[in-house]
Amino acid sequence: MRTADKSRHRRFKSSFLVADRMKESIISSGLAEGDRLPSEKELAETHGYARGTVREALRILEHEDVITVKSGPNGGIFVRRIGSEAVARSLAFLFHLRDVTVSELITARSELEAACGYLAALNASEDNLKKLEGSVQRMEEAIGDSERQAAENLVFHLEVVKASKNTVLQIILESLQEVMYDPTAHVFYSVDTQKEAVQAHKKILEAIANRDSMVAARRIRKHLSVFLRYVLETKQGELLLKPLARFTPTLSPFSRKRP
Repeated sequence: MRTADKSRHRRFKSSFLVADRMKESIISSGLAEGDRLPSEKELAETHGYARGTVREALRILEHEDVITVKSGPNGGIFVRRIGSEAVARSLAFLFHLRDVTVSELITARSELEAACGYLAALNASEDNLKKLEGSVQRMEEAIGDSERQAAENLVFHLEVVKASKNTVLQIILESLQEVMYDPTAHVFYSVDTQKEAVQAHKKILEAIANRDSMVAARRIRKHLSVFLRYVLETKQGELLLKPLARFTPTLSPFSRKRP
């Protein structure tokens, strides 16, 4: 390896090291979204690396959605709230690379969400139950509007995940939903299918409200099994794995603040 190449390689490794140290510093300092970080010059002095290395580290963190860099009089380096989008982008690429099938995708989601249903029956608060009830009501009111109902269907499933009170499962399933949800290509649901989905959600909610964890998990598995059969029979399975060219996670309903 030539001297210039060795130098670039060392700087490349050093920038990842600095990026990791900056992440540790953000966590240990308890910094929150919107908090300002020191300037590039100050960071270079703190970590003992050249400004070029720190600049590369900042680019890495910006790409990973850890920070945002703003220019102008009020500009600077700010902590950014990391959402499921960062994980979802990596998953989307990996799924396409490994030719993940729709059946694999929904089966994985089914087992993870069944675990959430089980935990939700044990841990759901009154507020969680009210949100689930509200989602079921809105979904029932949307019968006949396939696009609106499909969006509310996803909201219900996310609320089940939140009610589990398990952060790891929430991160994984939010990321998985980001990969599966494409705002430009909705799955079409017949009116009968929409009515069946509402009834399935009511039964899932009933099991969670009754604190029956085994029944809640079983009903979620059954519900998603029916969903898989429907999308395969209607040849809409390809709509569930978002094309990389249209991978814009910020458009997902899980990236928006809902009223």
